[in-house]
Formats: sequence, structure tokens, C-alpha cells
Amino acid sequence: MTAPGDAGAAAPVEPDVETRVRGLVLEALAAPPALLDDPAARRASLWELGIDSASFMLLLGRIEDEFGVSWGIDVPPEAIASFDNLVNHIVRHGRSPD
Repeated sequence: MTAPGDAGAAAPVEPDVETRVRGLVLEALAAPPALLDDPAARRASLWELGIDSASFMLLLGRIEDEFGVSWGIDVPPEAIASFDNLVNHIVRHGRSPD
């Protein structure tokens, strides 16, 4: 589940984490659920999929609230570039959703 430029191997993903992040990303994109069924879309930049800066900031805030992930300056940009990278980052650095 890593995209080009993502450091390290993919972490094992808990289904609940992926399902919840999927819902948050689809809501932020205002996209149909089938969008993230496409492996290429899962690896594509969220910007390429149509997220705008305001929706992106809201998405990061909701992820921070639900998973306890901090978005400090030490987070590499590729960690938040695509759906797959975002899920892997949350699995590595967050907690299970409440």
C-alpha cells in the first residue's frame, strides 16, 4: 500500500482504521464510494482526486481528533499525499478510532 516515494514498507492495516479513513476521505472529496475501489485512485494524490485546501485541512483535523495523529513539521509530505499513504501513516502513528 505504499506509493512511490513513501519510505518503508506498508504497515498491516486494521480494517476499522481503513474503513473510517475511507469515509473521511470520501466525505472530504465529496466523491462516490466506488472511487477508492480503484487501486490507482488509492495511490493517486488527494489533490489529483480533487480535494481543495479547505477540505484537506478539515480532513487532517478530523483524522487528528479520531486517531490522535499529530501533523507536525516532522511529518513528510508523502505521508499525507494519497489515501494509501495516509492510512499507513495513521496505522504507524495513531490509535484505533473511538
